[in-house]
Amino acid sequence: MGGKLVAKPLYIKENLVMIKKNIFQIVLSLLLFTTISAQQNKSQIGLSIALNKAQIIDEYISKNEYSGSSISYVGIWENHTDTHISELIFDFNKINDLRSNNSKAIVYDFTTAYKYFYSVKETTLFDKPLHLFLGPGASIYFHYRDQKVANSSKALSVASLITVDIAVKAELILTEKFEVLSSISLSPFSFAGRTPSAKDSENLPTPVGFLHPFNLLNVKSSFGVKYKVTNNIFLRAGHSFRYLQIFKWDKFRLLQDSFYLQFGVNF
Repeated sequence: MGGKLVAKPLYIKENLVMIKKNIFQIVLSLLLFTTISAQQNKSQIGLSIALNKAQIIDEYISKNEYSGSSISYVGIWENHTDTHISELIFDFNKINDLRSNNSKAIVYDFTTAYKYFYSVKETTLFDKPLHLFLGPGASIYFHYRDQKVANSSKALSVASLITVDIAVKAELILTEKFEVLSSISLSPFSFAGRTPSAKDSENLPTPVGFLHPFNLLNVKSSFGVKYKVTNNIFLRAGHSFRYLQIFKWDKFRLLQDSFYLQFGVNF
């Protein structure tokens, strides 16, 4: 791997264009579906800013762990009924300074996810109403890494996932103004793609593959507090965590801690 400079091959650029087109088509379809399903129901839109700390190992680039901080932006649409909650999430993150010793990389992350929660139980906790939800979901994850040496491009690595998710969500109503929210999701199955730099492409049997619990671990969790400023405006603040590891090819691992603040509107 050393300090050998490698130009970005044409096939990687073509793959990136194709991935972007597929993501756009899927996102557009989800928007149309959620707009139709939102008729006569309570909906809300939230915009978040998050402070992130990430640790990444990508053996297509190096066996060393890289770490860095970033600010990410998240948009979320939710639709609530008496029996279910549906969510559509867009998350963009750019790490400008991912480092290990003197090596530096720039990373772009994009995630879009759709979840459909069914109300499975209403109970109490500490004499407060507790609502539990369970449901399926799907997500698209795109990770692009550009490795730098002395301000020159050395190598790049791309990872993309289309996942089937299982998610659990809990809402604890403390008062009319305050709620405690938590959720966790797991991806038991996924269709993945890996595009390494040209120097590794000959050693890769196939750039795409089907992932399952024996070669993929993808877990997300969040915990936060919601405050209703008015009947139509709310704030959320909390912590989220993500652990993603792919074993099918050379190891790829992402750990990310995030602290977020969200402003939202009901309509």
